[in-house]
Amino acid sequence: MDGFQLHSGIPHLDPLVPGEVHIFFSLMGESLQRNNSQLLLSQDEKERLKMYRTNGKRNEFLFGRLLMRKLLGEMMDVSPKTVPIAINEHRRPYLKGHQLHFNLSHSFGGFAFIASVAHEVGIDIEYRKRSISLEDGRHVFMPAEKSSMAAKEAAVAKDEFLHRWTLKEAIYKSANVGPQLLFNEFELKLSPLSLHSHSLLLEEEGWELGHAYPHPDYLLAFAFQNPAATPLSIHFHQILL
Repeated sequence: MDGFQLHSGIPHLDPLVPGEVHIFFSLMGESLQRNNSQLLLSQDEKERLKMYRTNGKRNEFLFGRLLMRKLLGEMMDVSPKTVPIAINEHRRPYLKGHQLHFNLSHSFGGFAFIASVAHEVGIDIEYRKRSISLEDGRHVFMPAEKSSMAAKEAAVAKDEFLHRWTLKEAIYKSANVGPQLLFNEFELKLSPLSLHSHSLLLEEEGWELGHAYPHPDYLLAFAFQNPAATPLSIHFHQILL
């Protein structure tokens, strides 16, 4: 897609520096899951893999973890197996003893990954052809957001639903405060993108927000705080596996 640099396989990546944000998209492929790839997982990840009851869910988890470990390994210049991934109190992966922030999302075989040194980042991806009802967002959207979608034709309302949903997910992940923050405690203006918070847990100023179409069937949203308005370069990558 326009704006995304294409890579055949996991690209070589230099260590990230402040001022850079990198966003990656990949469709689930088999190349990462060959040659005893489970050996790259930590013991905790292997135990979590066993908890999934269907092959589809197991494959999604395995692919996501391998993609994450290989990209982080490139950025840190270490073996994917030795990337020190831990889980915080909100069940979110992070790196022990390292300032590299990252986040992963997947939907119906599409995967999105974001990384930055200086910013706590969040990302979400959704499959645009999935079945959606406005009722699905009854606990997610604020009254003005619901009214905006209800007033539109079905196809337009669905597109707005996905734009709001993905961006709320990305903001929630970036805020990293856990379930105390409710989705219906903040609302979005889509043009231009802005955030209005009704929660003490969420600052509404200084956000960098955006959407991208890495593939005709997928929409992704990213979010991170940049209160000092530091100049940034955002790099988009599509990995072919």
